[in-house]
Amino acid sequence: MKVSPLSHQTLFWMLALILWSLAISACQPEQETAEPLPTFTKITAIPIQDLMTARPTGTIDPAGGTLNSNSASGTPTVTSPPPPSTPLPGPPATPTPLPEPTFYTIKAGDTFIGITEQFGITIDSLIFANGYNNLSEVTLAIGEDIQIPYCEAHQILPGNTLSSIAQLCGLTMDDLIVANIGFLAEVGSLEAVPLGFILAIPQESSTPEDLDCSARPPREQVIEYTPGPGEGPFCLSQKFGVSGSAVIQSNVDRLLGNTYGEAPLLIPPVDGALYVVTLNDVTRGVRVSDLAEWYEADAEAITDWNRNPIIDPLGEGQQLLIAGANLIFGQFQARPLAE
Repeated sequence: MKVSPLSHQTLFWMLALILWSLAISACQPEQETAEPLPTFTKITAIPIQDLMTARPTGTIDPAGGTLNSNSASGTPTVTSPPPPSTPLPGPPATPTPLPEPTFYTIKAGDTFIGITEQFGITIDSLIFANGYNNLSEVTLAIGEDIQIPYCEAHQILPGNTLSSIAQLCGLTMDDLIVANIGFLAEVGSLEAVPLGFILAIPQESSTPEDLDCSARPPREQVIEYTPGPGEGPFCLSQKFGVSGSAVIQSNVDRLLGNTYGEAPLLIPPVDGALYVVTLNDVTRGVRVSDLAEWYEADAEAITDWNRNPIIDPLGEGQQLLIAGANLIFGQFQARPLAE
């Protein structure tokens, strides 16, 4: 079969179409391998708008995290709240150490005048602090310790009395007594304070200038009285006509268990002691004669608080008034049971 040749016009258009296709391909860039699009990590319970807007540092997020702003990039970052934890116990509080008395050991060549100049104190204060009455009584022995009266703390030495220590440090008796009331209540006496005990010396007086310690009318009943500011046992002794030791020994439990002045005190009508019979006394068979022997009192002078006679055997809780008691030995203590 004979094919008729293409016309010149048809060949021209075919060639033009091929050339145009080649030109279009040449203008297109070579196709590169497509990279995967970035993926976003979802942050649980944090709205997307919160991630797009920075918040001030420390703002609490509804999800429970703290949203902080990165100062370098301005991009907020989310930190989860720390898990709850039990706070670790802190170190135990260190109690404030009590002042200690200052002592000086005598060396060869020391003199009282030289020691007073060394420590900036007076001769009289050094004499009285160490239990002497005057300089003629003082003997210095090499190696002996003498107390330097700085009135921050004072160790009781032979010859010391509460009144002399109070006078030495410019205090009233009640300032000194109340500052050491717990110890003195255990001792039960202001006349026989054990040697070697260290007294606390208050740095400020709590006694008001207008303190009234004037005597009250005599009475026959035991009363309760709440001390006012500055009314220590010494003031009460003047007010009620009994000794300071009688006030202390009649209120041992109340003074040991309370701050002085917060609880009412029992005041006997006469000088002596108030005593409540304990179960320990009953167990040990304590009798009136035992109390009379301890307090060096007449057995007939031991009555109840209403001045009624006491009859043996003693019963727990009986309230005894021991008139004329010698209080130097402290509060009555029953003898141990015989084995």
